[in-house]
This record gives sequence, C-alpha cells and structure tokens, in this order.
Amino acid sequence: MKPPLYQPDGTVLQLIKIYFNDPDRQLYIEPDTVLLRQNQFNDRLYLVLEGMLEGTIMTDQGQELLLFTASQHMFVGVYSFFSKIYSSSATVIAKEPTRLAYIDLQTVINMGVEGCICDQFMPVVVSELVQRGMRLQELSREKEQALKKLLQVEKLASLGQMAAGISHELNNVIAVIQRNVNWLCDHLQFLIEDEKQIEKKFFQMGKQKGYHWSSRETRNRIAEIQKHYSIDYSEAEAIARTPLTLEKIQTEDIEKANESGYYFSIGAACHDVKLAAEQAAHVVKSVRALSTQHVEEHFLDINEAISEAITLCKGLSGDHLLKKDFGSVPRVRANKGQLIQIFTNLLKNAFESLNAAHTSNGCVTIQTRQIASNVRIRLIDNGPGIPEEILPTIFQPNVTTKVDGLSFGLGLGLTIVEQIIVKLGGNIEVKSKPGKTVFQICLPGEE
Repeated sequence: MKPPLYQPDGTVLQLIKIYFNDPDRQLYIEPDTVLLRQNQFNDRLYLVLEGMLEGTIMTDQGQELLLFTASQHMFVGVYSFFSKIYSSSATVIAKEPTRLAYIDLQTVINMGVEGCICDQFMPVVVSELVQRGMRLQELSREKEQALKKLLQVEKLASLGQMAAGISHELNNVIAVIQRNVNWLCDHLQFLIEDEKQIEKKFFQMGKQKGYHWSSRETRNRIAEIQKHYSIDYSEAEAIARTPLTLEKIQTEDIEKANESGYYFSIGAACHDVKLAAEQAAHVVKSVRALSTQHVEEHFLDINEAISEAITLCKGLSGDHLLKKDFGSVPRVRANKGQLIQIFTNLLKNAFESLNAAHTSNGCVTIQTRQIASNVRIRLIDNGPGIPEEILPTIFQPNVTTKVDGLSFGLGLGLTIVEQIIVKLGGNIEVKSKPGKTVFQICLPGEE
C-alpha cells in the first residue's frame, strides 16, 4: 500500500533546493529494480522525487521483513551516508516507476557548502531514526503475534497427538457400552409379559423419546396430576416423567401408573445411555483430529439435534428453566454428532454459569428461526455474563470463564464449536452483559 504523501518542512525544502536540484545527479528506475542491496557499499544520499521505494531486511532465519517505505520528498540511504559506515542497511527496490536525486561525499566537497552538513541534515536524520524505531516496534509486535499463533498451532497439534494415543482405549470402552445397550434395548421388551400391554407401551415410549420434561416442568406436572386425580406423590411422579399430556393421561389406567412409569423409566434410561454413548464416540473422534477430521454429512433437522443435546444436558439444568422456542426452519447439511456437540457445549456452559453464580430463577432459552435461506439459532441465558476482558478471545484455545478451583479443562469447547460451524459454512458470535448472554449461530439452510 502506498504511504501517505510526506510533507517536508521549510528546513527540508531548503536542503532539497540546495543539494538536489542538479539534473546530472538524478536517475530513473523501473518497478522491481533493485537500487541497493543489504550490506552493499553506498556513499549516496537519495531523495525520492517521484514514485515509491521499499526497504527490506533479511533476518538470520532467512525471513524477509519490510523495514521502510519511501515516497515523494523522503530520503533513502540516511544511515549509510551519515554513519560513515557506507554500507546499506536494507535491500531497496522500486515498487513503481521512480525518479531520484542524490548527493555523495564528493558532491558535498565540490559544492563548498559552508557549515557542517550533518548539522544541516539533522532534522532528516532524526526523522529517519524515529521512523525506523517505530517500524522496528511494529515488526516486534508482528513477530510476537506470529509466535503466539505458532504456539497455538503447536499446542493443538500436540493435543491431537495426545488424544490419538488414548483414543483407542476410549473407543474400546465406548464400543462395549454401545453394543450392550443396544442388546438391552432390543431384548428388554421381550421380558415384559404379553398381557402387560400398557407397561410395554410405556417402555417403548421411553426407549424412543427418553425423558421429555425438565426438573422444574416435572415438579409442576406432579402437582397438576395430584390435583386432578388425588393420587399420592410417587404415583404422580411416575406419570409426570412420561411424555403424556394431561388430556392423554385421562385415558390411561391411573391404578397402574406407578408400574407403567417404572417401565417408561427403563426405556428412557436405555434411550439416554445409547444417545450418550453415540455422542461420546463422536466427541473422542472430534478431539483426536480437531480441525482435520472428515465426517459424513446429511441434511438434518436442526430442532431435532438441539432436542437430543437437551436430553444429554438435562442433568446439568438443576432448578433452572429451559425454554424451547423452535420455529419452522429448513434442514441444514451437517453431521448429526457435530450438531449435538455444538449445542451440548453451549448448553453445558450456560448451565454451569448459572450454577456457579447461584442465579435465582435461572433460564436458558433456545430459539430457532429462518432468516432468508439461513437458519439462525440463539441460545440466551440470564446468568452473570462473560467478563469483558475475556469476550474478544472467547473462541481461542485455553480461554475459560471457570473460576472454581475444582474445574479443569483444556479450554477447547468453544474453539471446536467455532471450527465446526465455520466448516459448515456458518458463523457464531456472542454478546454478553450481566443478566444476558446471547450466542447466535447462523447456518446455511437447504435450498
């Protein structure tokens, strides 16, 4: 990028008039022409009349760094000319057609100028020193930022290697859980006697849907059922955990509620363990490969994926309310395990924040909407908010808001969430203040 036009003061204009107005000491160079090379002998002081030059230096590691740019009315060769080292500190190349004027040591002697030339050019020397110092500071900041990025890349690579070393054992354990829970789900219903049709029906509902209500919703349902049917707490609790509405419950055999709810709980436990085992297998694979994993994608119902994530996180909600505000949205092309992983992470963070802050009347709301051809998902909680100093780096590795001394983690949850969303062609952003934190995700919908 061309630097802004340098505006010389009166002293510099006078120097230009005295020393750089001889047509015989001017030259023209084409773009990409090398004027000076680093460490090359140079006893000239150049003035840029038109065009632009760039000075670069080569580090001991072989890296080329930009040291300065010089446009109209700016000087080149100040260091080598006035330090009397007569060796160029940088390689200087024309970036566009450039016309230069110059003086050398012999020119100054022949001109017979009164007074010390160094005194006359002191403003130029000081300006050059200031510019070089500022540029070196900028190079130092760039180097520091590059080093931080390199450390992050190396850290993620090391984590991938470490995860690969333990993934085999973890996958074996998960495979045993998956195989046996599938066997249990398939065979438990055969143990239920054929005459127990209601109990078998409840078992199948639990197996298909899992637990449907949050802890708070379950307590409210228990109170409503007791009020309507005048039954004891244990019987009301058994029915309250099922997905049946109050209208549907009226058609069921209340006398068998306790036994029916028991069979529903067995089915729901099978459902939840199976779902958790599948998600555990996916998470192990995701952490192992981090950003390089190839996964199979399909067009999926985002509301269904969120509902399954809610099932996995229901034990974390405690007394906090979870509201689902699902809209009619198009399907998204994704891997189901990755979608569940996204929302499991976000829900887990929200509930942990509410619990750590002892938020009264805590509430997490998940909202889905169609915006043009995209799907927008918002996860909103009324917790303490994310500290302002952490917010800009919330998606970077090793960033965590946890303050509990017993909490331990690699700080990769949101990093992986962001990586997954970006790979799906979407984006995620967060806004937070005390009392309201909003994570918003946009994903391309099926056309």
